[in-house]
Amino acid sequence: MAFAIPQIKRLSTGAITQNLTTAYYSPRTTLSLNVGGGGPIGGKPTDFASVKFPMRISGIYIEVTTIAAGATTLTMRVTRDAAADFCIVPEATATIATGVTTATAGSVVFKVETDALLETKDLFLTVRTNAGTAVLTKAVITYETNLY
Repeated sequence: MAFAIPQIKRLSTGAITQNLTTAYYSPRTTLSLNVGGGGPIGGKPTDFASVKFPMRISGIYIEVTTIAAGATTLTMRVTRDAAADFCIVPEATATIATGVTTATAGSVVFKVETDALLETKDLFLTVRTNAGTAVLTKAVITYETNLY
């Protein structure tokens, strides 16, 4: 029996502008698997040929700019619903690593390692600061599949 090698793929918002405050914002940022529409980046439509979408979410990368004084951490959650009620990745908080040359730009990386069997092609990300404001400019979710 041959074993499939896990394929690392990513879902990306691309360049966006979402103002962040100490409250979760709405509408949520949607990251779509684009089933049948070309697939996720690095993937193909046949990766998700059924009504269930198996994956191992491995990382979440969030980039922010215009970081106001006091905003030192970001809290995020990834859900299967736009209301942000049903988590795929539970709420997590991490310190913003500010830029080496630009103190008002930075990023947060979350190591996730969770298995998911999604029943929808969309994931919803929402983010908030601990204090002050920032601007979410890009979010990427990496995941693995080992489907043929």
